[in-house]
Amino acid sequence: MESKPKPTYCDDPIVLERPFFVRNNSARIADSSSYEKNDYQRISREVEEKKENFPWLAMTIYCFFISLFALCFGALYIGGVWNPGKKLVGLNYVVVNDDKGCYTSLCEKIGLNNTRNVGNYYARLDGTGGRFTVVKGTRNDAIEYVKKFKYWAAFYIPEKFTVDVISNLNVVNKHGHVDVKVEVILDEARSYNTISLVRKALRRLQNSFHIALVRSFQQLGSFNPPFLINGISYTETSLHTVEKYGQNFASFVTLMLVWISTISASIITHFYFAFEIHWLEKKEVHHPYIKIISSKILTNCLMVLFTTFIIILIQCICGNLTMEKGYIYYYLFVFYYALCGIAVNCSLIHVLPFIAYYLVAVIFMMLQITTCGGIFDHSVQFGFWKIGRALPMYYATRQLKNIFWGVGEHTKLANVLIILAWIVVSTIVTIYLYILELKTKRENWLRREYRKLLNYKNESTSFYNRNEDMTPLKSREVPMESMEDFDFTEKEYNRRTSITQ
Repeated sequence: MESKPKPTYCDDPIVLERPFFVRNNSARIADSSSYEKNDYQRISREVEEKKENFPWLAMTIYCFFISLFALCFGALYIGGVWNPGKKLVGLNYVVVNDDKGCYTSLCEKIGLNNTRNVGNYYARLDGTGGRFTVVKGTRNDAIEYVKKFKYWAAFYIPEKFTVDVISNLNVVNKHGHVDVKVEVILDEARSYNTISLVRKALRRLQNSFHIALVRSFQQLGSFNPPFLINGISYTETSLHTVEKYGQNFASFVTLMLVWISTISASIITHFYFAFEIHWLEKKEVHHPYIKIISSKILTNCLMVLFTTFIIILIQCICGNLTMEKGYIYYYLFVFYYALCGIAVNCSLIHVLPFIAYYLVAVIFMMLQITTCGGIFDHSVQFGFWKIGRALPMYYATRQLKNIFWGVGEHTKLANVLIILAWIVVSTIVTIYLYILELKTKRENWLRREYRKLLNYKNESTSFYNRNEDMTPLKSREVPMESMEDFDFTEKEYNRRTSITQ
């Protein structure tokens, strides 16, 4: 029993890998033998030289590009989120004024008419620390504004707001105190870190409004001391509460782990799972391309299905998460996003060499993480980060927040459809590129069979000696009509036959 040759460093598919469209100079199969031999010898020589000498040039180029990427990334990302407080002045808030104005007899005693509406005074805050819009409405309207992401916070002014403020004037109530209430409605789960900044900004704005309110009533006398000290009582209502701070990061860290698993799956199935050899080199098999592509798709799906299960399982075991939609829905959607990742990465791996693919895949993943809105919302970042709205992780992060807390119900359809568009387009591109790659591999196999058909040997290179154990064409039961694939005319065949004789 003959022992199999020991694999060498040069047998690694990643070492000899190159994109399918990098071909030889000849379009004819019969003219490619010399080029293939020289090309293989060149690659082998380069590999041996790299093993003996330290790759100074490659390391210099690598360090240069990594340093350049780190510099650009730091300038954009750190500059975009390091001081998000400067962006708070551009956030939108709404004041839902349900105040009926000064309609009691008390107002007539101090010379005020029913047109005085203190709730409209909040319009003076516009531009001081945010964009304030005053509208008429009810509390339900205020909730809808926040629920549909139209405003970051809503101030609900109750019906007796003006009357309660007037009741604290010294000319009306010198010693007593009437509590003046305003409800602030926001959604903590929309973006936890951004809402934390909004809370700090609103506290400053509330203090500024209190000072402006006191000054506006100086002609009627000052307010009583309890109101001057306590001011307006603001009660906060959060539509969805983040009970565990770490779960806020789980909305995008989970997606990052899934994306890493899709990169690994695409590398394994592209370089080390030999789907093609079982059908591509057997002409008698029906629909080989369909079988090869279907097998690769199925294998990739099974791999990411398993890794997604492990990621979700760890979260179930290690943490008691708030799960509005349930773990089944959570698992299915994360797998749905994983399909998007495997489609995108398989498209890239068919076009780029391994090192270039790995660099592009990692950069693309980091770009998604930093622009998905998981850390800070785009409203408090520079405009560059809005590029994330074209990437799938942005919509996946929004959907996971909906699964966790039920926030953003109106965005569910858009989230699913945009990710689906990425899946469909990337899958079509991947299948098309894979078909071209399979045709190239089929052509390479025909070249090898062509050399054996003409009994071509070259004892000076071990490259062709390794092919001596391959079976001839007639043993593979290749039908004669497939001989047209060898791409040589009858005249060429007769000339070569006469030379052999």
